[in-house]
Amino acid sequence: MWQYFDPDLGTFVEHLGLVEDFPREVNRLREVNSLEPLPETHLFHLIMTYICDTAPPGTCVGQEPTRNRPVLTITKVANFTRTLVAITRAKVDGEDIYNKDPDAAAKVCMTCPLNRRELCATCTGLESVARKLLRANQTTSYDRVLGACEACGCMLRVKVHFSPEVLRRTISKKDRKKYPDHCWIFKDAPE
Repeated sequence: MWQYFDPDLGTFVEHLGLVEDFPREVNRLREVNSLEPLPETHLFHLIMTYICDTAPPGTCVGQEPTRNRPVLTITKVANFTRTLVAITRAKVDGEDIYNKDPDAAAKVCMTCPLNRRELCATCTGLESVARKLLRANQTTSYDRVLGACEACGCMLRVKVHFSPEVLRRTISKKDRKKYPDHCWIFKDAPE
């Protein structure tokens, strides 16, 4: 079975047939939902990119070698830990630590090239610690496609729930350069 996340539909589309027929299925759903169909060759490229980005390394021929880099390094684990400490400290101080629109943040992360969808044992352990800071059962519509942020190593399914103001305090000026210009953490941030 093939799977593709269509950001305009805001949902996953699954297809049991030949991958070559998948664009027609996606366009049929787009039309049913009053969305403009996409050119099939362009849509096929988007589908194959999604499939290869979410498949284990080495699955797709010609996959960029950068996709096989380790998701987390010791430095990134330390950065994520510092972020969790800062969020905890802000919560203890009575500050509002929660993002007002986690779905919007998740939608930005979902399409970001720094969203590393393959996870590791350390990732899920850190995620379980971070989830203890969240309100009960906090999720977004995009959790299934969020992995670890390559810029900082934070688990995006958790990070999107925290206030960008609190998160910005954990990022040095030097590390700011690692984040793309479209990052929601820095949107509307004072210079």
